Amino acid sequence: MECHSISSPLLENARSIAGILLSSHIFKVVAGLLLSGWLLCEIAFYFYLRYIVLPELNRLTTPVEGTHTPWDEFHKIIDVVSQLKESYAFERFFSGWFLGAPIKDIRRGNVREMLAWALYSKAQSTLTVRQKACVEDVLYWLKMRFQIDCPEGYNPQVRPMLLTLDKITYMHRPLVFYASLTIIQVLGHSVLTLLGFRRHEVNGIAYWYRSRVRDVRPGEEASLPMVFFHGISPGLNLYLLVIHTLSRGRKMVLMEVPHIAMCLNFKAKRLGDMVKTVEIIAKRHRMPYFSVVGHSFGSLCAAWVSKHLKHNVRQLVLLDPVSLLLGLPDVCYNFLHKKPKTVMEHLLHYGGSMEITIHHTLRRQFWWYEGQLFLDEIKCPVYVGLSGNDEIVPSAILKLYIEDHLAKTHAEEHHRHLVRARRSSSRGVGNGSSHSQPHNQDSTCKTFDKETASVSSDKEQVAGPELVSGSGGLSTAPCRLNHTPGDERGCILQRIQYVYWEGWSHGEILFRFPQLKALDVALREQEKLFRSPDVSAAIDMSRKGGAHRQSSLDHSRAVMSSHRDTRNLSTSAVVGVNENVGAGLGSSVKFKS
Repeated sequence: MECHSISSPLLENARSIAGILLSSHIFKVVAGLLLSGWLLCEIAFYFYLRYIVLPELNRLTTPVEGTHTPWDEFHKIIDVVSQLKESYAFERFFSGWFLGAPIKDIRRGNVREMLAWALYSKAQSTLTVRQKACVEDVLYWLKMRFQIDCPEGYNPQVRPMLLTLDKITYMHRPLVFYASLTIIQVLGHSVLTLLGFRRHEVNGIAYWYRSRVRDVRPGEEASLPMVFFHGISPGLNLYLLVIHTLSRGRKMVLMEVPHIAMCLNFKAKRLGDMVKTVEIIAKRHRMPYFSVVGHSFGSLCAAWVSKHLKHNVRQLVLLDPVSLLLGLPDVCYNFLHKKPKTVMEHLLHYGGSMEITIHHTLRRQFWWYEGQLFLDEIKCPVYVGLSGNDEIVPSAILKLYIEDHLAKTHAEEHHRHLVRARRSSSRGVGNGSSHSQPHNQDSTCKTFDKETASVSSDKEQVAGPELVSGSGGLSTAPCRLNHTPGDERGCILQRIQYVYWEGWSHGEILFRFPQLKALDVALREQEKLFRSPDVSAAIDMSRKGGAHRQSSLDHSRAVMSSHRDTRNLSTSAVVGVNENVGAGLGSSVKFKS
């Protein structure tokens, strides 16, 4: 009672003072000034972005030289389309790059415009004489290979997707939006600090590192260190559940990619800079071997690290990957051009692709041939996670591509094994040896079932990576062949595994804790399978090859060379696709038979 009697006067005084302030002229003036100041800041911010920043951002940029040529990447994606012609016809690919325009409406001038960008990242009018001749060669090659002969002329109603030439268009976000994101990022950084991560910086690229390996049971070996790249999002905040799940029992590095984090950072880091930074980080923190994980846009960075640091990367994990078959028109169309219909599509369109930082990154700092990835380029075990109802990634096509690659690779390895067995047998007969048959003879009867993704034989049944049921759960049954040195056929089926989350949207895995736990188990199981030196040696053997692709390239060059002869073009007039190209990477590709 005494406490109540003491506090009541204080409350009454506080209420009276608050009432006086609210009713006073001073409070109204202060509130009005604050509101006016905020509105003025918003207006100034709008005009600053629209009339000062945007003109600078719309200036065309020139990519630096690298290791891959646009022609090589273009040829690779055409080869894949040819392989998947029953499920992904060339007509779909061709029309897709013209926003779905009917092929009958596309003219040769439209195709030249698209090829000028695809091969050189230039407008057709800015091509040199040599470059124009090369475009004509590729146009003729497409005609001969797919029997598509577009009429001469130019249809102004048909326009191709010229990713790095089209103007930047964005939906304005108020200043308070970016202020709120900054607060959210600060809170996310606090959570990372509580999880044991510490922020560092190398070459202007920030990353979070945790050296403490937690939750390792006595006698259990720590898992591979992991390098993680986030996708288009407000930074690492959306990935806290993923980070918490995958970081158990391992060192972990979290890379910040600010130019896709909606933080008005317009100085995009190149993929090559990311690779060099990861290399420095690995040496600094004594990580000679590590796993790389990339989600969505982060799969581009992860793929580059795996290709350029192949001696360090022991596992590549791609979740909702935009890098696989990036040359298909689907990713570009779905993210930048498709009119949203569903709630998730609206969220991705207005919350992601139409933000000015992200739009600038994709329109001026992103080169399709630089980030494209194919399975036969991956030199380490890979695990791919696909969402069945992905609004950006053509997951159904990627699933077919993975299955086709597994079947084709298994057939090639089986053929190589038979050749080695015959050679061994002939040597044994010649020497009168009784040990002419290889000791792993039973494995020669194995066949790969493309529908069930499994290996089977008369004497054993070995499960491979399984598809996921309609429930959206994750099912893993890693192949457990008793590996013997020299038999890499079983390893190839374990080295490339995938999971298909039926009915899921892009990024839904980030918030599904049970499936994240299952994914974590699957990744660790795959990692354990390839710790054996014998298995690693077998995988190294399976990396050899590429003669078929080189033969395909040589044939294409021969076709275009003969086309030049019919057009009476001297060989010296057409040096190569990448001569003086703004988008050229590496040495020039010469079209010679």
